[in-house]
Amino acid sequence: MSRSTSVASSKRSEPSKVHDSRAAAWPGRSHVSAFVHNLHLLQLDQLHDWPAITLQSYGSKSTLQHRLRATEWVLYRLFEIHDARLTRDKLRPFFPSTTPLGSKNLRAALYRQLGELKKNGILGPNIQLRQTMLDECKGERFEEVLAAFSMIVLRKIHPQAVKAVTEVKVSNLLPLILAQRKALQSGLEERERLVRRAATERTQIAEEIKQLKTDRARLEQTEPVETPVNADRINRLVRENWMGDGLWADVLIHSDGITSSHYVPSSELSSRRSAHQDLQHRIDAHKARLTKWQNYLSDVKRTSEIVDSS
Repeated sequence: MSRSTSVASSKRSEPSKVHDSRAAAWPGRSHVSAFVHNLHLLQLDQLHDWPAITLQSYGSKSTLQHRLRATEWVLYRLFEIHDARLTRDKLRPFFPSTTPLGSKNLRAALYRQLGELKKNGILGPNIQLRQTMLDECKGERFEEVLAAFSMIVLRKIHPQAVKAVTEVKVSNLLPLILAQRKALQSGLEERERLVRRAATERTQIAEEIKQLKTDRARLEQTEPVETPVNADRINRLVRENWMGDGLWADVLIHSDGITSSHYVPSSELSSRRSAHQDLQHRIDAHKARLTKWQNYLSDVKRTSEIVDSS
């Protein structure tokens, strides 16, 4: 009985071990990310002089001038929220800085107030301050100070919201984070697949257009080949397919060799009208067919012009 109980308990503990290993492997939010997020929660980005602080503001490609300006502004605004009276008395005379000397004096005043927070235990025992920290405005310790101070101010303004967030267990959020990450990864892979497919089809279309232009140029340069006329074959085809009087077939074949004996007397003209009407009907049919082919040729030329223009 005890053995089965131990096996069951070990099986129940396996998911938690996997869960804990995933939580240990999951990279936590960086100090700069938490710091920027806190600034938005404090709605500092709504102020008219917001210096557009982002994750890249303290990245490797940021300039010293931009980091100094952003740090002076954000520390002053955080102190203004944390203690308006102290800010008015100790920091307001130096803000905003307009000269290098004014910037140095402002950063010195900000450092003194951070030291007071550290001395009073507000920043916490793990936060380390250095005299040159605000001269470079970069590094992990500096970013930790920004994140910690912004969180202190956020807790002062929204204590209930921060308490609710901190009470949520990471183990409960981790499955949602992993699912969201998987969904984003799948979306990116699908997008890359569609981009590759579009590039392949674009290349194929370009090659087909190039081939069509080459074929057309070759056809335009090729001289038409005249097919020799076979008189006997034409004579046989006309006589075999002629439905009316054979005299009209002779007129079509030997129009240049007609003599007076071929003409129909006036007394027989009325009997030949049906043959004349039949011939006129066939001529009209051939004209209609010719017009149809001419329209088709115009459509083909227009299509070729569209392909050339593309």
